[in-house]
Amino acid sequence: MSQTNRILSLMPGKALAAEMLHALAKTCSGLVSRPVYFLPVSRHTNMDQEMASQMQDLFRKCQDDGGVLLILPEHLNSFRLLGVDKLAGKDDDRATSRVLLETRKWLDRNARDILDESDALLKPNFELIYTSGDATLLAGAPDRWNLTMQFLTIVQRNAQYL
Repeated sequence: MSQTNRILSLMPGKALAAEMLHALAKTCSGLVSRPVYFLPVSRHTNMDQEMASQMQDLFRKCQDDGGVLLILPEHLNSFRLLGVDKLAGKDDDRATSRVLLETRKWLDRNARDILDESDALLKPNFELIYTSGDATLLAGAPDRWNLTMQFLTIVQRNAQYL
């Protein structure tokens, strides 16, 4: 039974990323001939189906070459959420979403994560909040809050009689 290569995925904290990339390029690429891949991703990345396929091919090449993938936790979360974001879009976006979600599942099966500074990365208060769309005021703002406060003031004043 043959065993497939796994992608070695290193996740440093944001502050250590540049130094880690430099150290990996120096040691892994030079000493053990393992290529180092660094692919920053943001939810603002203008992702189309062709780019999603290129990323998928790059991850497979990393696996085939026995490479090391350096990725920040926020880049990984952004990559995972890109596929979900594209689901609600146009037909082209849905095709892109399929490639991204397929790649995400493939990564889950074929990558092994090593967390650097895991005590910092796994702290409960280290949470990334990702919103969708532009910030907009809620309907009726700010009057809805003033109305609610006035109502609660009336209830407080009359609670003993109710």
